[in-house]
Amino acid sequence: MEIQNRANKLVELRKEINKLQETMNILKGKRDNIQRELVEEMGNLNLKSFKNDKVTVAKATRKTLQIVNEEELIKELENKGIKDEYVSEQINKDLFRGLATQLVKEGKKMRGTEIREIEFLSIRDNQSN
Repeated sequence: MEIQNRANKLVELRKEINKLQETMNILKGKRDNIQRELVEEMGNLNLKSFKNDKVTVAKATRKTLQIVNEEELIKELENKGIKDEYVSEQINKDLFRGLATQLVKEGKKMRGTEIREIEFLSIRDNQSN
């Protein structure tokens, strides 16, 4: 009997988790829509940040170097004499990340890569300070 009770309890917990996940997905969708509208409105008003008595909102951009053509990048690394540091059978993305970060800081890229920008909001609750 105890095994049946546990199985029933497990089914109930799974149902409850599914309901909570559905609620979370709805809330995340609402959050994403408001955030998208806020970024757009800030752009239309040429605002990088604003503050009121409740929050400080700052629009920021994160740049990352993305590999878009691995073969071209391997050729470029080889031309620079640093292929062996970053490539085995394929590019070691963990090791390459450091070089990519440095290139982005310098505003440079290599063949086979592109710099992608991701806009995001930094929101701080002014009332918790």
